[in-house]
Amino acid sequence: MKPLAPKSSLLKSIEDKIHREGGLVSWATRTAGKEWIYITWFPTITNGLIFSDPNGLLEQDEPIESKEDAEHNLQIRISNAGDLEIGCGEGGGTYLETTIQSEWDLDEILDFYSNTRLKDEPLKLKSLMELTDEVFLYIPDDLDSKEPNPACLWKIKPTLLKKEHPELLPIISAFLEDDIDQIVENGFWHFGEYLSDKGFKDVFSNRYDLENTDIVIAGDGSTTWGSSILGNDDSKFGFEPAIVLRPKQNLSKIWLWDFLNFSSEGEEVMQRLLKGWQYLPKGLANIKINIPRSKTAQTADAIIRRNARQAYLHKLQSAMRIREPFSEMARLYKTRAAAADALHNEFLEEIVASQKPLPFFIEYPYRAFLKSDNSDKVKCSQRLLGIFAKIPLFLVIEELEAGGSPLGAEYLEKIKDEKPLSDGGFLNLQVELSKAIKASNPKLSIFSRLAAVLADSDSLKAMVAARNRMHHEPYDEEGFIEVMTKESKKLIDRYREAFSETNFVIPKGIRIEDGQTVLTAEDITGCDGFFRERDFPISASIETFENGKIVAFQKSGTQALKLSFLLNAQQKTKRITDFGIFDRMRPSGPEYTLLRD
Repeated sequence: MKPLAPKSSLLKSIEDKIHREGGLVSWATRTAGKEWIYITWFPTITNGLIFSDPNGLLEQDEPIESKEDAEHNLQIRISNAGDLEIGCGEGGGTYLETTIQSEWDLDEILDFYSNTRLKDEPLKLKSLMELTDEVFLYIPDDLDSKEPNPACLWKIKPTLLKKEHPELLPIISAFLEDDIDQIVENGFWHFGEYLSDKGFKDVFSNRYDLENTDIVIAGDGSTTWGSSILGNDDSKFGFEPAIVLRPKQNLSKIWLWDFLNFSSEGEEVMQRLLKGWQYLPKGLANIKINIPRSKTAQTADAIIRRNARQAYLHKLQSAMRIREPFSEMARLYKTRAAAADALHNEFLEEIVASQKPLPFFIEYPYRAFLKSDNSDKVKCSQRLLGIFAKIPLFLVIEELEAGGSPLGAEYLEKIKDEKPLSDGGFLNLQVELSKAIKASNPKLSIFSRLAAVLADSDSLKAMVAARNRMHHEPYDEEGFIEVMTKESKKLIDRYREAFSETNFVIPKGIRIEDGQTVLTAEDITGCDGFFRERDFPISASIETFENGKIVAFQKSGTQALKLSFLLNAQQKTKRITDFGIFDRMRPSGPEYTLLRD
């Protein structure tokens, strides 16, 4: 029986591709609101079948030595929503489930499934220059063009434009930065029409063809595959210039697509490309991301992440299918919406913490305070107040002292006392030091933004005052917790901004790679306490990056500070590092309070 003809553009394109390659769609169905096509597949898999475990991770059978045993009769099932299942023949079970965006995703996943031997691989810091063959500017054709798919890619040559046609720079930037006001002022919504009207059509000569697996990035941050434009499926990309990345053949294109479309880091990368287009292609070397080393590991990572995202979406859809009592339906939906909003606000806090993580010695006590129950709330509040009173002050003093500023030595002596200062005493020092910094303007390369937070001490003053009311009449514990909850959020938000351009690490080693100095170090930001090793490009003096010490350095890699006295790292076990926070001076030397104790 002839299979049903698919209606969705995704299934049509997959069916056409399979026919072109001599394959056959065995049958198709429409069920539960979805179209499905079924493809018979006869791969030879010597490395062992790959399947998803109950936790959404990937596992693999043992390798197969016999060629006959390696030959399989598998079935590929694909829905119009992009659901992909690989399993045994008709009526059989499913080995691997994931999702696809295009027929080109299917190519990569099938190649991965039939040729891969899974293995754990570390992340590697790579630049976009290493991950792409080319970067282009997409130039839409004028409205009167009769050519269906004209060559539309121009190798970016900013020097040429600046020299010969500087008037084009602002309008291109307006489109790439989605500056609607500037676009309206220019009077043209269609860039191709603008070029034709102003006589600039020949400026972008020597154009190249768009390819199916090119990734096209528009000014509003939306993306599409080259295949969608070539198939006239995405008319949005027909009138404005865009950045086009052409991934290397040895790169997982689905990994890069998902990174750009679903991660906060990917969003930052796209913004740097769009706003810094005039520095391309050389600027690609300065945009670096941590990525699994091999294409195999990249594809596996992409599949696991896609499955996690899909599982989350399925949970939401399942919840919406629950039938409500008709008379209570409106109230219950409102209640559920409020609960979902509260839950997602908590998730947003997690997202912000991931995007702008604080050093562990601030993030950990803050998160412990947020998650503490009534029995521990006061204790966690008091510890957090101590962190706010000490850590920012200590960091600024450390940089002043390391830079030879007299203020550093002066304030270091003020806290070297056998009797430790109270939170109120540290608050007073913060106020005094911020005034002294304003008066003498010492050089602060790492913590200048943190020094500005010291100058605005209203939140800390409110916390100390509430703590005093708890220890003396009226002994107001609830008031103390209420103030800590309100004011700590304000301070944490300011710390996230102050530290947003600063890395905190414990160095493990330094190497030279392709002429670049690369630091391998434990990233000690976040709250889980299990610090992963990362590679960081650096240009600061390597003597600063002493193994086992806490080092703070600019994300540009140009300035670094080794914390040598007021904060230190102490290895408790092979996997667990604790942090000592200066408490007082004893005749035998400095005494520290351990953060995790």
